[in-house]
Amino acid sequence: MDDYEELLQSLINEMELKLNRKLSQKEIIYLQTIIFQHLFSK
Repeated sequence: MDDYEELLQSLINEMELKLNRKLSQKEIIYLQTIIFQHLFSK
């Protein structure tokens, strides 16, 4: 599950850089959901 955590963190970092602000809790949950679905839809 470490890969999942690392992937999530790097995505959050990248999004924050692009948006030039911190992500909201809602946005973070949204990212988690996308990653989760992607990983387990195989």
